[in-house]
Amino acid sequence: MINQLRTIGRAGWWSGFIVLFAFACVSRAEAVEVLREVMAMGTRLEVSVTAQASDDAWRGSEAAVQAVEEVEGRLSTWREDSDVSRINRAGIGRWVEVSPKTVKDLSSAVSWSRITGGAFHPGMGALVGAWLRLDMGRLPKTHEIEELWAATSLESLQVECERVRRMHRLFRLDTGAFGKGVALREAAGAALEAGATCVDLNFGGQLMRAGRCGDVRVSIADPRDRWSGVTACRLVTGSLATSGNSQRGITVGTDRIGHIIDPRTGSPSRFEGSVTVVASDPVAADSLSTALFVMGPEAGRAWIRSHPTLDVHALWVSGDGEVLWATPGFPESTIQMGGN
Repeated sequence: MINQLRTIGRAGWWSGFIVLFAFACVSRAEAVEVLREVMAMGTRLEVSVTAQASDDAWRGSEAAVQAVEEVEGRLSTWREDSDVSRINRAGIGRWVEVSPKTVKDLSSAVSWSRITGGAFHPGMGALVGAWLRLDMGRLPKTHEIEELWAATSLESLQVECERVRRMHRLFRLDTGAFGKGVALREAAGAALEAGATCVDLNFGGQLMRAGRCGDVRVSIADPRDRWSGVTACRLVTGSLATSGNSQRGITVGTDRIGHIIDPRTGSPSRFEGSVTVVASDPVAADSLSTALFVMGPEAGRAWIRSHPTLDVHALWVSGDGEVLWATPGFPESTIQMGGN
């Protein structure tokens, strides 16, 4: 039997927000689950930590939340004091001292960009802002996009030991396609180290499960309606991330603009469906869901085939809600797709 302790509040304020507490007498043989919800990196984080003892469950949940706070303090573009925000504000050529973890995370993001042929890119901040700036009331001009796109070259980012600098005035880091993955990885590891036996996280729609957990059935949403599922898969451990344009796109006049920008063209990706990626590493799931979406179904399928050693599975859904293709080995529940 699992006794649930649910807390709701901002990170670090959990002790005063218990809204559902366990039975007074709990057998040592029973597992204890602590459920929490906090706001982090501009979205909602749901934390479920299970342990054999209530103290371990509480410690595990607090360790997970604190780990996410630490990542937010380094990588969030929502906080002016984060490492990334300080890099983006610094003068051209000026070195910014940052955490060694930030250097590691940025180096990893650059590697993913190279592996995906630029379909994933950590330096898209200025372009994303230009396309999604609602107060402009218009689409960005061609010359504006061309200027910003020219500034996205990774040659404009220099990472060295514990410092980082920009070499182009328009280059801006954007951690939106890998920051949550980093936070999920750190949170899961911290919770397990604190004594949790199972960690189940949902960070703005990206899932992460670690430890000794039973499998769960995860619905894959219809790109036209996030509340309707088109199929489902099983997830025991690892991370599941989905990228699509339907929920966060904007309308300017009669034009519907998706929020996922193709780094290779500087314009919004044209694919209207969604891509779901399952991987043991949440950073890979986060980065590759974006990259494979940008590539589109055919090129993405070819890319997956050309990287058979990666522990990654993917599923494409069309804009009409049809399952187009799933990689062999995708943790299917009702999926009947796949093959070479």
